[in-house]
Amino acid sequence: FGSADTAAALGAFTFLTAFGGAVSVQKSDKKVASDNNGHIWCISNEILFLYDKASGVMTEFSRDDYPIPNSIVTDKFGNTWTISISGSLYRYDSRNGSFEKLSMNGIRMIEPVSDGKLLVSTSDNEIMLLDPITLASDIVLPSSTLDKWRSVLCMTERIPGEYWIGTETGVIIYTAGQGIIETIKESSEDKHAISASHVMCMFTDKDGNVWAG
Repeated sequence: FGSADTAAALGAFTFLTAFGGAVSVQKSDKKVASDNNGHIWCISNEILFLYDKASGVMTEFSRDDYPIPNSIVTDKFGNTWTISISGSLYRYDSRNGSFEKLSMNGIRMIEPVSDGKLLVSTSDNEIMLLDPITLASDIVLPSSTLDKWRSVLCMTERIPGEYWIGTETGVIIYTAGQGIIETIKESSEDKHAISASHVMCMFTDKDGNVWAG
């Protein structure tokens, strides 16, 4: 795990270590996040680490005290969220430096969106919007709609209120207030189609372009 030195002409990386060993981030999808306090969070070998850029101190969250993390994100308000491999949702409490387990289970992935809410995919194959303050949730896409697309694999917001959902059989584009406005699948006859229907990851760049892999 390293951080890019943007001041360097060649974009050199600073190599970070923890407790005598290298921090190895093996998968990029939701394994690294930054918060509003100058901290970098990363998951390495099923262990969660917190790196303070100001002090250069790396803190390890022991696997004996915390569940095995699967992904980590930060929201618009600076909250840090992690999902365990068992599907439990946790929120970091900076006051005592620990994670609080919430009464939500079966969570597969979370994606912060522009209005401060969290787009949540569940093991029941539903997608909902979660308010990080009140913890109230509203279903965006029910399982009755998503089941024919099989499993949800990734999510991104292209513009406010427009959600792109990557699944095992293509992409669903959903707009708040309108519902599903478009679907994209693999097609040899359409040059604008995706090259494969199994969409593993998506990312929206600063120009509003969606990149899929």
